[in-house]
Amino acid sequence: MANKDTAVDRRFQNLTARYNYIYNSNVLLTEYNESLLQSYTDNYEKILPVYLDPEPQVNLVLTPGVANKQLDEVITKSQTIINEKSFSNYIDDAYMLLGKANYLKGNYFIAAEYFDYTAKTYGSDLKTFIMAMNWKARSQMELNNMVLADKIIDTMLRAADELKKDIAEPLATAAQMRIYQKRNKEAILFLESAIERAEEKQLRIRWQFILAQLQEKEKNITDAYANFTRVEKSNAPFEMYFHANLNRIKLKALLSGEKLNKEQQLLALLKDDKNTDYTDQIYYQVGELLSAEGNFVKAAEYYNKSVQTSTRNQNQKALSYLRIADLNFKEFNNYIKAKRYYDSTVVILPKNFPDYDVIVKKANNLQYLTDRYTIIAKEDTAQAIAKLPASEREAKVKAYLTPKVEVANTGGVINNQFLNDPDFPNQSLNTPKNAGGNTFYFSNNAAISAGFGDFKKRWGNRQLEDNWRQSVRSSAQETNSVLAGGNVATGITPANGAVIRQQPIKLL
Repeated sequence: MANKDTAVDRRFQNLTARYNYIYNSNVLLTEYNESLLQSYTDNYEKILPVYLDPEPQVNLVLTPGVANKQLDEVITKSQTIINEKSFSNYIDDAYMLLGKANYLKGNYFIAAEYFDYTAKTYGSDLKTFIMAMNWKARSQMELNNMVLADKIIDTMLRAADELKKDIAEPLATAAQMRIYQKRNKEAILFLESAIERAEEKQLRIRWQFILAQLQEKEKNITDAYANFTRVEKSNAPFEMYFHANLNRIKLKALLSGEKLNKEQQLLALLKDDKNTDYTDQIYYQVGELLSAEGNFVKAAEYYNKSVQTSTRNQNQKALSYLRIADLNFKEFNNYIKAKRYYDSTVVILPKNFPDYDVIVKKANNLQYLTDRYTIIAKEDTAQAIAKLPASEREAKVKAYLTPKVEVANTGGVINNQFLNDPDFPNQSLNTPKNAGGNTFYFSNNAAISAGFGDFKKRWGNRQLEDNWRQSVRSSAQETNSVLAGGNVATGITPANGAVIRQQPIKLL
């Protein structure tokens, strides 16, 4: 039926547009956001994003949005208002809903166009203008058009001076832009204003946590501690509550000036069954604490515990690998081990992690260093053997060339002082007393065959290469097939003719 511009028809269109379409669309958006809140995974090692949106991608490829029943229904209802309720007072709301639905579907360019049209067409309504500019800025940020987004935010904030309420989200958007620009002090001011005006409780709690993160980063320990405490005492999601409590414990000793046993306080969290899934993060924080105090050996132990107890949080496992690698590189000067852990870090760490490229470059550079270390170690060994009397030299060469294999069996690991030891070429040249005789493992072809069968049953036909236990490889590992540190593969041929690796690499 054609729309009519009469008083009765306008009232009817307003009634049906408001309750049949606008209200139901907002309910659908609320349900979608609640489901997103349940499935969204935050990375608490970084400053959290202000909204539950993906981070802007540098080289974003525009692709059609993913189908979603709720969002598609919002789009349909909004288009119905525009097409069939053209004389109602809710056309601007319909365009805003179209923009929001497309934004949440990932159609950021289309969303930005809808918000731009709304701001220009309905700019006389100050609230509509500011909301449209706010979402337009968010869309441009997702498209990585940061310069344009910054200009939009400046225009929005100037107009917002005249608006007394409903400006919490525009202020939070401005804070997000300042975070991207690394202007944390300005972001803190915007977030403080947004928190004062926020009506939605969960958004207010989230912003409070981000505010505390920024304050801690800016060394404002007193305010950071106070805000982490507020989040801990609020109705925050459990994971946010856990990290607020974790950060609060870290900051408590700094504020008191007393020598508190922060290690025990952190480990006490393990007694709570609710924290079972966060054991790896607790161990990691203990490691961070010990590392800051200069107790690097013990810190490495806790980082290793974090890796061993990590079950689902791959980001946490990657961070623990990274800390172990850094300790071996900077403090222990064990470049071979550092190279292995950097490789493990690169495999797991997401590519948008800060300094990801630096970590990859460091791992590749260590390849050069460890290759030469291996050559030097082997030459030292060869020269040491050459200096031996002729009567001892042949026996020592045979002992050195005898492959050493880690065998998995019910009786445990074969006792071998050289097994999996990266410093083997530099060891004393005394032959182990148990290295000869018919009881020696490698003198028994049946035992070797059985061991190889067990290996193949467990691991399958694994290619002889670096990090052979790993099923997922980084590009750096794929191009560097020779293990740094000189664990050169040497094979032996058992009774069944298969080849066994000399020194299995431990999975880091």
